[in-house]
Amino acid sequence: MDHDISKYAKPPKMITLNIRVVQQQLDRSDALAPYRGIRIAVQGKMKSFSPGVLRQGGKMGCSVILELFYILVEINKETKLELDKFNQVQG
Repeated sequence: MDHDISKYAKPPKMITLNIRVVQQQLDRSDALAPYRGIRIAVQGKMKSFSPGVLRQGGKMGCSVILELFYILVEINKETKLELDKFNQVQG
């Protein structure tokens, strides 16, 4: 029996992914460890998808390759990097 689900999976045409992280950093001058928020947003389309194999006690081995059209990196709500392939935004 063939269990290859990749032929049945219908990936969306446009992928939007938001990654949010909180980072703690030690300030040696006053020994405080404030937090800072980081957000990474990407948009693109799926180039390839491999669902991997699901086995008890084993690694799944799933992989996705995206072609990115847009990427945004914010640290403490301040834009550090923004690239938009279609609208020619660089910052």
